[in-house]
Amino acid sequence: PLPCSIRPRAPKFIESSAMASATFFILVAAASLLASFAQADLQYGYYNMTCPGVEELVRTELEAIFTDDSTLRAGLLRLHFHDCFVRGCDASLLLNSHNGTAEKHADPNLTVRGYEAIEAIKKVVEKACPLVVSCADIMAMAARDAVNFSAGPRYEVETGRRDGNVSMLEEALTNLPPADGNVTVLTQYFAVKNLTMKDMVVLSGTKESFIINSTAVSFISDDLTEHDIQMHGCSGAHDWSDALLVLLQEALQLHWSRRPGPLAGAGVREDADDQVPNR
Repeated sequence: PLPCSIRPRAPKFIESSAMASATFFILVAAASLLASFAQADLQYGYYNMTCPGVEELVRTELEAIFTDDSTLRAGLLRLHFHDCFVRGCDASLLLNSHNGTAEKHADPNLTVRGYEAIEAIKKVVEKACPLVVSCADIMAMAARDAVNFSAGPRYEVETGRRDGNVSMLEEALTNLPPADGNVTVLTQYFAVKNLTMKDMVVLSGTKESFIINSTAVSFISDDLTEHDIQMHGCSGAHDWSDALLVLLQEALQLHWSRRPGPLAGAGVREDADDQVPNR
């Protein structure tokens, strides 16, 4: 079977319009807000006739994968986000290049994980339904199931995406929000994608990665403050997004209370961050 790094289909860039929520007060709804680039021909049950049962097949494979490495639940959410934010959810992030010019070679994508998981699922799906299910749809299903396997809800995903065959490093650098961006910068990046301030908070609530199924928030961006939230008038839990913002403020307070003071004596090794497994 052809891997997701090779494209037999013509490009057609489409994105998901699904929504999910996270458990406790973790902002793990990343996959759900990537809905600003969608074309009209997505639908629920797109593969009901051509590959019935594919969603359960993907879920079964993911369950085994997560049993071996539970951190891939967060990795697959991040993989989906980094793919969708450049050309839409077209799996262009999975494409290889001979000269290091594909999206996956851009600095923000060097720590992205989950490629092998998607390829493993694709291999199983291809055996059941050759050349039917796109890698982009597999990524969307995997992101949805990652939320569900993390004690979140199981929501419906529209399918019918086609895999793109264009992947450019420069586009990833231009489109992906900087990891150290402040609220103003991040809001501008999200506005270009027709995403709101609330969407930005949900998707950027953590600095390093999406932390799932926990009662504590780690790596929340120091640039994202309670003042930043309140100044935009988002302190009331009037809808789903506002509720997450209220929880974010609680998470920020917990984060600030746990921030260590200056270290006495020897400093932290400069390469300490490199020794921590990327979640």
